[in-house]
Amino acid sequence: MAVRLEVDEHMAWTRALDASPWSSLAHWCREVVNDSLDRPSVVASSSAELSDVARNEVEKFTALCGALNERAKGSNRLGRVVADSLQTARAVADESERLLPSVETHFPTQPDTKALREKLVNVRLSDDEFARWNDAARRSGFARVSSWTRHTVAALLGYPLPRPALTVPEGLDEVRRQLAGAITNVAQLSDLAEQYDAALHDEIADVHARVADLLRRYHALGRRS
Repeated sequence: MAVRLEVDEHMAWTRALDASPWSSLAHWCREVVNDSLDRPSVVASSSAELSDVARNEVEKFTALCGALNERAKGSNRLGRVVADSLQTARAVADESERLLPSVETHFPTQPDTKALREKLVNVRLSDDEFARWNDAARRSGFARVSSWTRHTVAALLGYPLPRPALTVPEGLDEVRRQLAGAITNVAQLSDLAEQYDAALHDEIADVHARVADLLRRYHALGRRS
């Protein structure tokens, strides 16, 4: 596994190596990262971790969005908002808010383009070590183990790095996809209600604004890699 470093980063790693019992940057990196995985509290405040949504939770949310879709289709056929449509829309908003993870973002999100990463450190890992590092990288939202390693070491040494875009776990990505469909259904219900019931329209419009904000927050989490 290869980690590319900026010159200043390489100097910071080298200073840490000089104060350690290890003989090479690769060996030092392997030992300190493995140690950090045994003591996750060391880097917890400097990372952003996305937990996946359980399969049964995804299925429950999908069914709820399906019910909203049926209400919207029925309303369009009838030309009026059918019973329970507002309640179903609110339930979708409530559930999507419950499933939205709380993510700490201590790193800035802009890409790191100020300096070239000209230094290369090659770290040899066993299959078990690589699987463990890869799992930690995925749970922390990184597409590449090397990028996660850079940020983990940066947190341990106490210097900041710009935070790359998070990768979103599959279950969470499916919730986001369902919510994107639900927002269209809520908009249709709002348009229908506007034609004959101002009070109902205002209530549905409020839900639509809430769902739109939730979808924005889901998109802010990152992307699937």
